[in-house]
Amino acid sequence: APSHLCNLKCDYCGERWDEARQGGTVNDKGDWEDAIAVLNEYASKGYIDRNTRIDLLGGEPTVIKGFDRFVEHARVQFKNFMIYTNSVILSGSILRLLDSDANVKIVTSVDAGTRETYELLKGGDHLMSVLGTIKSYARLRPGAVQVKYILLPQNSEKKERDEFLRNMKECGVRKITIDFDGRADGECSEGILRTAGHFRHDAEKLGFFVTVNYSILERICSKRNIGNYRHIIDSAYKNGFPDYRGVPTRATVPEFAYGKILEVKK
Repeated sequence: APSHLCNLKCDYCGERWDEARQGGTVNDKGDWEDAIAVLNEYASKGYIDRNTRIDLLGGEPTVIKGFDRFVEHARVQFKNFMIYTNSVILSGSILRLLDSDANVKIVTSVDAGTRETYELLKGGDHLMSVLGTIKSYARLRPGAVQVKYILLPQNSEKKERDEFLRNMKECGVRKITIDFDGRADGECSEGILRTAGHFRHDAEKLGFFVTVNYSILERICSKRNIGNYRHIIDSAYKNGFPDYRGVPTRATVPEFAYGKILEVKK
């Protein structure tokens, strides 16, 4: 990414948090013109070819200067793209890319089912715009759109999750990723883990293809000496547990048997 410039202010964003922890400021000066020059140089030296996957991220890639020109330039030379966007802005360049023969994957982290929670977490009342953008992308190529839900204490209640799933159904989304707060001080209690299992169960029941980001969990839980995170999630997924308001403590949630688990490949 040429810049960390973004049109949202998510407190749990890795880019913002890492910069703040280091006492610096978010880099917002770069643009995609710089990336075009790098792309051309690497291609001329044979480091990359038409089959190389081009990942576009930020910050928010669509608000960084030169995004449209970069996409139009890159789609002539390459055929595989991964775009990480918050979908606040509907991008004509992304629409054209989805309407081409390129292999495209769009990843958007929504993390809320209601406008109130979205604004609380992301610093702006943009949920309706985001849903409209996701629906437009999924209408062109539903299998290319993957929506993430980062589980936090503020969005873990069942009514919030259910509203998110309803929104995704209306948008035509097929793929959902359950993710976690990767900050050093982020929430990763047993309650959050159990919520992930229940969330997966509810989503699959509605016909979504669901993945759980075990790669990040392995890193988070190893630092916190939580060795049975797979068992905790799978127990809740397999057997269910009583719904609760907020994240329960260990003492309030019963233990269940172990079952099969779905993993995200590293």
